[in-house]
Amino acid sequence: MVESGEFGSIRSRAVRSARWGFTLIELLCVVGIIGIIGSMALMSVKGVEGRRLVNNTYELADLLRSARATAIAQNAYVAIGFNDDRSNSSPSITIATFISKNGQSISSSTSDYQLLSKLVVLKDVKFAAVGGYLNSQKFPDIDTINNTDVSDLTIRLEVSVSGNNQNFTRAIVFNPHGELMQGDTPVRCLGIGLQFAKTFSDDNDTDEQRLGALQISGLSGNISVFLQ
Repeated sequence: MVESGEFGSIRSRAVRSARWGFTLIELLCVVGIIGIIGSMALMSVKGVEGRRLVNNTYELADLLRSARATAIAQNAYVAIGFNDDRSNSSPSITIATFISKNGQSISSSTSDYQLLSKLVVLKDVKFAAVGGYLNSQKFPDIDTINNTDVSDLTIRLEVSVSGNNQNFTRAIVFNPHGELMQGDTPVRCLGIGLQFAKTFSDDNDTDEQRLGALQISGLSGNISVFLQ
């Protein structure tokens, strides 16, 4: 059957209109899809940051457990030293494990200790005060009454690594019984707060999803990990 000229012209215009134009529903769908893709990208970035903080927190917990176990197994004083490295634009924490060479306690006034293992670097992270903003509603189970914060540690250690002196501005010591000490003073509970940060100017309160903390019992060595 041959279509009339008028009907064919109308049908042609309708086809062109459908081919070249967009309905309001189609435009809304496109905008919605773009929004979903953007949200997924943002969640992916935050997910990477969150996983890095989780990994750093649990790696630190493993280092503390290992140091305590070594002190008990070798009947020796073992120290963990921390250096909040600010030499680079991106924050990091360098951690070293030391062991006493003469069976005596490790302190800032002694030098009779040696590096027990290679240095460990936690990248894109800096210390955060457990006794400060982390103890409110973010981590209500943290013991703030008996807590000694890592920022309150006074023992400072130094070791030469590949000819370069490494200074560790904070350190804790496990005695041969596995008890946590600061010099000759027992530590009932040590709190270490961590915050994911790309720069040192990052505000501690800007992103609650990037906060982590751990507490170790000075007597039993039990470690509790808190993440948010």
